[in-house]
Amino acid sequence: MGIIAILACFGILAYLLYDDYKTRARRGRRQRAKTTPVWMTYPPRIYLPAALGVLLGVIYHDIVISLFFILIGVGITWYLSLRLHIAQRLKDDTQVLELVIAFRGIFKVRPAIFAALEEARKKIPEPLQGHIAATVQAFYVTSSPQKAYAELRRRIRNPYLDQFVFILERSETAHREVVYQALDNLAARMRRHEDLRSKSEVNLAAITGQTTFIQIISLLIIIAIGLWGTVREYYVATMGTRMLFMVLVLVALSTSWYIDMRTQAIKERVL
Repeated sequence: MGIIAILACFGILAYLLYDDYKTRARRGRRQRAKTTPVWMTYPPRIYLPAALGVLLGVIYHDIVISLFFILIGVGITWYLSLRLHIAQRLKDDTQVLELVIAFRGIFKVRPAIFAALEEARKKIPEPLQGHIAATVQAFYVTSSPQKAYAELRRRIRNPYLDQFVFILERSETAHREVVYQALDNLAARMRRHEDLRSKSEVNLAAITGQTTFIQIISLLIIIAIGLWGTVREYYVATMGTRMLFMVLVLVALSTSWYIDMRTQAIKERVL
């Protein structure tokens, strides 16, 4: 019996050490996420135009044309980075909908707001999962629901999440059936909005597909000109031919940019 007790003590100690290690690891990841520069969080595809600009600069090995392509590549990368907020907004909307549905089901069984939030966060992905965890932790530390809700609003700015928090704030005084109905109405509005967004993306798919095809063909032509020595030498022979070549490239880029701006404007109106 003594040996079993000793082994049980070692088992409990090992579990506590492992749990402490996981807690410290999560804190370390969150701290690194806070200190990581924004540009390092961009997906690799955002930097593809800049890399292609450098590649074209090497292929043409002309000081003017090479610098032109590098600047164009950096400019497109910057433009794509500005568009990331739309994709993030779409991601946030989807995760908030998952949170509302999960919370509604759990809250009906466990009518305690932060206990239900703690359970609901396990059913949604990051980054919203981490934001909800911080919100629950803020409540347990401060014992103030208002401070916890303020922490959530500070971490993520989303109109649907604001409506969700508004319902939670009123749930302390409102009848439970009224809260259920408010959550159902919010989820229904979000589903209708998601359906509308999906239909708009289907309608825009043909336009964006054609634009992408034209962009790929244009890029292949530019690469072919750079690799075809005789044609490349013609365009880099004088400043006049260089200007002609750069104007042709800018016309193609401007057309793609205009089409992309129009499609993005439609997406933003749907948002």
